Amino acid sequence: MKKNKEMRLVIFVLILFIFQNIKGHELPLYKPETIPVKDEGNIRITFGSCNKYEENQQANIFKTISKQHPDSFVWLGDIAYIDSYWIPYCFFWWVPEQDIENMYRKFNSTKNDVAYQQLLGTGTRILGIYDDHDYNNNDGGRLNPYKKVMQEMLFNFLDEPMESPRRKNDILFGSYYFGENKKVKLILLDGRSEKHENSEVNAWDNLGEIQWQMLEEQLNDPNVELFIIASGYVIIPDDKFIIENWFWPSKRKLLNILKKYKKRTIFLAGDIHYGEISDFSYCTQKQYGFPFIEVISSGLSFSEVDFPLIDYLRFIAVTDNFSKEEDRYYGNNFGQIDVQIDENDIDNSIVNIQIYGFDNEKAKVSRKVFFKELNHNEDLIEPGFVCPIQEGVIQVDQGITKNHFSKTNYGKKSNLDKVIPKII
Repeated sequence: MKKNKEMRLVIFVLILFIFQNIKGHELPLYKPETIPVKDEGNIRITFGSCNKYEENQQANIFKTISKQHPDSFVWLGDIAYIDSYWIPYCFFWWVPEQDIENMYRKFNSTKNDVAYQQLLGTGTRILGIYDDHDYNNNDGGRLNPYKKVMQEMLFNFLDEPMESPRRKNDILFGSYYFGENKKVKLILLDGRSEKHENSEVNAWDNLGEIQWQMLEEQLNDPNVELFIIASGYVIIPDDKFIIENWFWPSKRKLLNILKKYKKRTIFLAGDIHYGEISDFSYCTQKQYGFPFIEVISSGLSFSEVDFPLIDYLRFIAVTDNFSKEEDRYYGNNFGQIDVQIDENDIDNSIVNIQIYGFDNEKAKVSRKVFFKELNHNEDLIEPGFVCPIQEGVIQVDQGITKNHFSKTNYGKKSNLDKVIPKII
């Protein structure tokens, strides 16, 4: 009898130990996939967005991309324009496509393009997220009635395996190591599926709670030396003519997360119909201690120069806050990131950032960045300095939200953190 009691006690203690051990080692929210590369020391990622504004447009730029022999091509959204404009070439009124067959036809117009098929034939790994027009909802967010349909269509377009963890979530979040050494990680952010609608009261969130958690989990990776984080539309710059960018509280939340984990980071984005290397480092270094470089590539089969009025308005409206004229290219373009790893001195590793046109003889815009330039440096922080990232006026008592641009108040203290402290 005594032995039975002792045995039950041992079993109880063993079960308790196992339970506590499991609880202390919870399963990850997302397990990254490893993408094979041709050379662990020289990783090449190409990317782009905004294709087939009209179905009959040719995407010949993919022939140029094929010649670059990338390890991966990353779609940053608007793979095809599923919705359509109500009035020809009127970009303010878009009508969602309701016919499933038409949706598939538009996606297939891109997939069956001769030049794109050439890229697929090289074995280049294709990754991607959607933006608003392949989401079938201009500037849309979490209330899009076509959300699940568009997610499935995108995954099918990308030939995403049925067992992929991306298919098991309600968002398109993805994470990938490049090479077995796992020194470089690409994080794909879904800025549509859980984004607050622009019309919502006190809209502030571009990602949704779970995706913020996933992002933090992926950044908490001690082996990775460089993170590349991609968004379908612009994150920081708010000086683009009629161009969507992240809500200001989400921008600050992101910057605070980056400050917490102190990782080297480069950002990618699409949507704006031209290419640009933007840099907000002069501000983020003073407040957070790290640089912020955002590489934007948009305009695979068309660009702003195809629409003279829009191009002119852009020319007179875009400021030099985040880039200079020489940092931009307005023709058809794709982006390219070359990561050269120095195993002997990781700080001497290099990120070559390039924006190419249809002719790949020479990059139209380029920048060379050493890893040491991306390091966090607390000595750069100026106490009391605050980056005025699209300041907002929150009128909670009246039940409305109003955002406005603030491009001339750099360095001035804001009291908005007191209004919504829990989200930033």
